Order: sequence, then structure tokens, then C-alpha cells
Amino acid sequence: MNNEEPESFAEELFGSSIGVRRKEVSPTVFSKLYSNPIIPDSHPLDEEQVTKYISACDPSIQSIVREFFNNTTHVSYDRLKTVLFACFDEFFQFVAKRKISKIYIYIPKIHHNLEKSNFWITQHFTTYCFDKHIDMTNIHFVTSRAKMKLCDNEVCMILDDASYSGSQIYDNLASVYSHEDEDFVFKSKPMSATESRSSRSNRSSSPLRSYIYLMIPYMTKKAIDKVKTQLRSYRTEYQGKLHIRLIIPKNTVVMKTLENLMSLQNIKKMFAFMGLDLTKEYNWNRGSEKSCPLYFDHKLPDSWSSFPDVYNGLVLNENAGYGRKHDYIPVIAHCKGMTKFSYTEPLCPFPPYKNDYKRNRAVYMKSQLSSK
Repeated sequence: MNNEEPESFAEELFGSSIGVRRKEVSPTVFSKLYSNPIIPDSHPLDEEQVTKYISACDPSIQSIVREFFNNTTHVSYDRLKTVLFACFDEFFQFVAKRKISKIYIYIPKIHHNLEKSNFWITQHFTTYCFDKHIDMTNIHFVTSRAKMKLCDNEVCMILDDASYSGSQIYDNLASVYSHEDEDFVFKSKPMSATESRSSRSNRSSSPLRSYIYLMIPYMTKKAIDKVKTQLRSYRTEYQGKLHIRLIIPKNTVVMKTLENLMSLQNIKKMFAFMGLDLTKEYNWNRGSEKSCPLYFDHKLPDSWSSFPDVYNGLVLNENAGYGRKHDYIPVIAHCKGMTKFSYTEPLCPFPPYKNDYKRNRAVYMKSQLSSK
């Protein structure tokens, strides 16, 4: 294959307007969007390991830790895909009903997103489209708001696997709503030269309407409330002239936070061994009662969103304190043999979209065998 073929292939897939300059992004990057997503290993809780873990915890909190694991949700890859594809079905029903004329897929800073969950989820979207034989002529992938001019009856889709605090989605939406480019906010479709005067009059009196579709299968109530509040604030800023409607699929799963599942009294007792204080808002990048006792086959969320220290085996006893030699009993299947954890980039389950996935998978599968 010569050097011209990848570009021609990308143009065939994405049309003549990919949404970025050729010098900025290689067409090969966009072609990766049409690669099949890597399927992760299965990582349910290992019940035998959970029992060992609870027994090793301080006796005063063993019943509380058992309650914590009873309220833990493991989202298998099959379950994630089922929910995600149900959201895709719902989206194209929406497109057909509203007669949407153009679909934008917004992937900001694509160079930095190749190893991110939103790129991996987008690969599922393109796979879905191919499997369903969906015409992708009017689907445009864009990497900056400047390349996206929403007109009447057009939709911008933002994809990801989950949203916990809503902060990242908030930032993406802030870019979309930005008042720096009023064409984006207020632009309407140009009227045809042959359009009748009466139809022009009717059209000018009808409200403009475009859509932002959050294709995020798992969200907390906090994240949903945050993006809804954000849209209301922008509507106030634009004095009601922001004619963008935010759509969240009905199939979206609303994740429960720990405070919705356990009493604050029990959470406080458990957190005391984790070095967490409910009176502090951030706890040095650690989890809180507003984090979710949930993880996926493809990813263990960081400590802002979940509890990677517990799931990766940090036993909550007298040795759990800072500066001490910690005891480890990993509780997730295929993660045995771990002797450390990371608050910011949990080590297992390791995301399949990371470049070093195969190497890390081999390391942990080897440790799994050696620990038996």
C-alpha cells in the first residue's frame, strides 16, 4: 500500500471535510476510529479473595467492609456493550424521528485521546454503524468547535464510557457552548433562492433548534444535574437565544454513589482506615462518600470516582496508614499477585485501549498463575 492510500481511504470514510487540517492530524489517526475495539478480559469479584480480604481487615469494620462489597457493582463488558448499543439504537431512532440532517462526533484533542475511553467508545459506535449498515455520509468527526457549525436540526454527539462528577463533560460542553463564536450558537440554515416569501416568513418565525447528545451509558445523578445546570446558565447568558437542546438517552444507567448505598456512620468508620475524612471536600485526590463502588471490565476508575485502593487489595487494618508496609489481598479476578496500587491510574483491570495493555496483561496473568 502506498502513502496515498490511507488518505484516500480516510476521505472515503469521512468525506472531504474531516474537521482538521491535514498537517495537524494524519488520516491514519482517523482510520483507527474504524478499527474494532479491543475486548477486555472478564474481571468479576473473586469471592474467595473477598472473603480473605474481609477476614484480614480490622475486626471493628469487617461487617462494614462486607456491606461495601455487597454494594459493589461490577459492569461486565457484555453488560456495558448491551447498554451502549441500546443507547445507539435510541440515538438513531431520535435521528429518524427528528429528521436530523447532519451528525457531528466531537473528539477534542484527538492526539491525546487515542488512549482514552472516549476514543474506545467511539470505535464501538463506528462498529455499530457498519454492523447495522447505517449510511455515514452525514456523520462528521470533528476535533475542535471551530470546525463544527451547528445549524437547524443538526446534532453534536459527545461519547464516553462514564461520567462521575460531570467535570470533563462540563469542559467539553463549555467548548461547544462558547460565546467566542456566535455563529455556532445562532447560525441557521441558509434559505434557498427559490423559497417562497410565505415559507421564508414562516421559517423565520419558527425557533431554531439543534441538539447535543450525551452518549455516555453510565452517569451519576451529580453529573446529570451538573450538565443540565450548565445549559440553563448559558441560556441565561444568551438571554434565551441559545437554541440548543441537551439530550441524555433514556437507556443511560444512573450510577449510585456510596452515600446512596450505605449509612454515613458506617462509611465514616471504614474511611477512618483509608485515611479519609468526611469533613474534607477532596481528601487529597482520594474517594469520598460521593464516589461510586463500581468498576468495569475495561477500567477501574481512579480515586476521584471509585475506590481503587480497596479493589486492588489494600487491606483496611492497622497497616493501612501512610508510611507503613501495607497488606495486599486483591479482590478482582485476574488481578492476583498485585503488591501496589495507584490512586490516579489504577493498575488492574488495565484499560485495553492503552498502548501497553498487552504487556500489562501478560504481567498480571503471569502473577495470577504464580500466586495460585
